[in-house]
Amino acid sequence: MLSRPHESSGSEARRPRRSGTRSAATFLLLCSGLALLAPPVAAHELYLLAKPRPAGDGLLLELRIGHAFEGEPVPRLPDSFESLDAIDAATGRTPVDGVWQVHPAGFVPGWDGEPRLFVYRSRPIPHRLGAERFNAYLAEEGLDAVLAQRRRDAQLEAPGRELYSRCSRALSPALALDRPLPTVASVDGGCSLELRLLELEGPDAGGGLAGRLALEVRFEDQPVAGLLVRHTSRTFGGAIETTTSRSGADGRVRIAAAPGEHLLNVVHAIALDAEADADADANANADRDDPDFDWRSYWTSLSFELLPPSSAPSPSG
Repeated sequence: MLSRPHESSGSEARRPRRSGTRSAATFLLLCSGLALLAPPVAAHELYLLAKPRPAGDGLLLELRIGHAFEGEPVPRLPDSFESLDAIDAATGRTPVDGVWQVHPAGFVPGWDGEPRLFVYRSRPIPHRLGAERFNAYLAEEGLDAVLAQRRRDAQLEAPGRELYSRCSRALSPALALDRPLPTVASVDGGCSLELRLLELEGPDAGGGLAGRLALEVRFEDQPVAGLLVRHTSRTFGGAIETTTSRSGADGRVRIAAAPGEHLLNVVHAIALDAEADADADANANADRDDPDFDWRSYWTSLSFELLPPSSAPSPSG
């Protein structure tokens, strides 16, 4: 079990004390975090990173928002926070502690190095954008069906009104190209929209370092086709590359798997009147049948690191 030295991840979490310069810095970080969380546009992708603590004791879970690997830190915000959990094969799901309004969002002390999936979930958040910006966001995220529906309904000049929520997954420790994936890479993290790793193929006999990675996009635990998956990789030398691909009829996507850091993002949106039972807790912000909102969108990301062949122990998960 993970120890909980700071606070529970639930509603009775302890707030940090404020004083002097620390108070001013925390206030500025909180304000910037709230501002960044508000607009769901491509430049504001939210992702979770699991990093070893500099002192070597445990893991830091960092929420960041912005362009891949260059995002700004986001504190643990009570207004948008739903949960932050660690999932492993032995003990299942355990809440991860942190301190409200402080970055990083969570801390895992005494980490034993066993494979874990970390999952952050936000609450549903109401949001409105002007017509031009909303249409641009839909095009950027590949939400062609929503654009087509707005066109059929003669709503392209109308502002966009939606409820959105975010799910960010991070795997740790790093994966090795010649080792099987840990079990937790493909488990249900409790989000409506999820990216799950299925299979890792190492380099072929011809040499080289790059392999192939198969992943699956699932919505309400069912494969979903036609969604745009954005894959950003950063080599250990610092070179960044972004590619996009669509999920197939089986919800699957195959991407190049080279040593380095990897970040995947996908967005799905449905008309609110087509949503049956998902997110009953949306009433915390606005009723899902509220005529002021037309769409329900789900933003999810997955981060992990790949090491060259034979450079990491075989995962036991």
